[in-house]
Amino acid sequence: MKKILAGALVCMIGIICFSEQLFYEPFDYSAGGKIRGERGGVGFGSDSWHGKSGPQGDMYVTWSGLSFSDMPVCGNAVLLDMHSTGDGDGINLTRSLERALKKGTLWVSFLYKYDGVTQDSFLENIMAFVRFQSKSNKSIRFRMRCNSLTTGGIAVRQSGDKWMEGVCSKPSIADGNVYLIICRFPGLGTPEGGSPIIWAFLESGYENLKSKRGAITEADLTENVVVSAIGGCASAEMKDDDFINLGLFARKENTRFSVSFDELRAGTDLSDVLILKDASK
Repeated sequence: MKKILAGALVCMIGIICFSEQLFYEPFDYSAGGKIRGERGGVGFGSDSWHGKSGPQGDMYVTWSGLSFSDMPVCGNAVLLDMHSTGDGDGINLTRSLERALKKGTLWVSFLYKYDGVTQDSFLENIMAFVRFQSKSNKSIRFRMRCNSLTTGGIAVRQSGDKWMEGVCSKPSIADGNVYLIICRFPGLGTPEGGSPIIWAFLESGYENLKSKRGAITEADLTENVVVSAIGGCASAEMKDDDFINLGLFARKENTRFSVSFDELRAGTDLSDVLILKDASK
């Protein structure tokens, strides 16, 4: 079960923080129902969550959300359940974004949990991702892979060509634990762009960050991480016609696995997406 500090109050905390956030989605919807058609959260367009599933999978609101140490959370989570019937099957969940970010740094965080086979030969044929895409031509602005084809590891990419994707194959985070994923996409709107980074934390790393005095730096993130990856330098920006996409993909038929996403946030500073409970309270 999620650790809730009085459910409604926690959700209000997330919305209050929105003055410094681009969006926040706690998936605070009725448990057990389909996610398609829901339009909660803050910072999204007028549309609801929608996407492709069909016979190869489906997307649900879970009966309980993901918990992670004592990180303030609320609501439930979204479960993407994949049962491929052929090579190249995929499911995805999409929603438009309300605000653009054309300069500065984009920070993103979410909770992630994988359920399925953990052998390397299986993980190398599946993919789980969060990405920002252009509505006009579907080009990828930013991509975070929690499980990557071929390597089975995490990966990050900021626009650019595929060869600019940063990948770290070991250790895999497809192990049934809940992870806090934090990503940084720098240099938005500049010709030279920047090199994106993805960090994956277990609760122990989060506890270490929480106990640190003073502002948390990127060096602190790297010191307490389970695994991280750095992508190639590329120019990018988030436009007001962009959308966010959560998805799964299988390269082989008869592939069954599921992942849960929760506490999805974006902002312009690390403090917008790394939510630490005050240890003194």
